[in-house]
Amino acid sequence: MATAAEQANPLSIARSGPLLFLLVAVLGCSAPRKESAVSFAIVHDQATVYIYRPSRFRPMSQCSVSVDGRWLHDLPMQSYARILVKPGEHTVLTRWSDGAVSQIDFLAEPGRNYFFKIGIDRARIDQAGITISREDESKGEQEVRSCDPAVRVRE
Repeated sequence: MATAAEQANPLSIARSGPLLFLLVAVLGCSAPRKESAVSFAIVHDQATVYIYRPSRFRPMSQCSVSVDGRWLHDLPMQSYARILVKPGEHTVLTRWSDGAVSQIDFLAEPGRNYFFKIGIDRARIDQAGITISREDESKGEQEVRSCDPAVRVRE
């Protein structure tokens, strides 16, 4: 039973318990998403390629990444792979566990960062609408920061 002082004080612990619980729950749910501590430092004699999967599209499907025919990473949802390449022409290919494939070719210049986003194009019927597209540097950096680094599974 509450004491006279607790009854007189509307903000007493006994009365504000449910309010505190609600406040903590709301503030906890509104916490901003953490950003990864990725560095976008320039490598002067090579190009840095970031391949990322920012969405929760196809959560049960595994996505593997290949650069120039070498399978390098499996990308879970909300993850990215960072790969150094020599200047010249390169091919980035993604393959999903159901066999769908997407590919993009690009010309790498030394000292540059390149960003490739794995996503979905609902207008496409082929390859289940899976796309890999090149993003500009500012948007790519922002989206990669919201992802976690992928674990390198192959050398």
